[in-house]
Amino acid sequence: MASPKLLQEFECVILEVRGDEFEARLADMTNPDYPDEVAIIGINKIADEDREWVKEGAVFYWKITQLGDQDPVSKLEFRKEYWTEEELQRAAAKATEWLECINDPELV
Repeated sequence: MASPKLLQEFECVILEVRGDEFEARLADMTNPDYPDEVAIIGINKIADEDREWVKEGAVFYWKITQLGDQDPVSKLEFRKEYWTEEELQRAAAKATEWLECINDPELV
């Protein structure tokens, strides 16, 4: 069985969420020389199980594929990263340590 052909792929970042839609910046990964675009996307285009990821700063990938003579298929996939509370605390402690080093006049 043939694999779907990738027609277009964007890496996207949500800039703003407004009610039942959001604004996203789209970076063309198929043609990286093309300038970024901005799109308004309805939240109804997002799968129910992914709607919790619709927030400012979230990254998602928009892929448009086609299998043979069938109509193209558009799919949005969110980059999902999970941080445990312990990981967040360790990162905050390390950031504080680095900040103290940066602000130490004896090290400058």
